Amino acid sequence: MLSAETTGAYGDSTITFTSRTYASNIEFRSVDLLADGHNARLRLITKRSDGTDAYWGWRKNYGGKGAQPTWTTTLKDPQGIAQVRLQVCRAEGDTLLNCAYSAWKSNYYA
Repeated sequence: MLSAETTGAYGDSTITFTSRTYASNIEFRSVDLLADGHNARLRLITKRSDGTDAYWGWRKNYGGKGAQPTWTTTLKDPQGIAQVRLQVCRAEGDTLLNCAYSAWKSNYYA
C-alpha cells in the first residue's frame, strides 16, 4: 500500500501489477482532514523504464472535512512502469497549496 499525508489531506492506494506495462487494479482513497474550504486530491506518478516520470490524472475530493471518496482504475503505459508513488495535495481550485509523496513502489515485472 502507498500512503502520504500533508496538512489537510491524506491518501492511500493499493496497486496490483500484472506486467511490465500494466497495473490491473488500482484503488485510491482521499481523505479531507480539515474544514478549511480547500479540497484534497491525489494522483499517481510513475517512473518509466527509461527513467522519466509520468504524471497521471488527479482524483479530487470536494466533499469537505471527513469525506473519503474512493476510486478504482487501471493503468497502462507502453513505455513501461518501473516504479510508482502517490502524490497527495491540498488545493484551492487548481492551485496546489501543499503536497506529500509516498515512497516509491517497484514493479516486480520491470
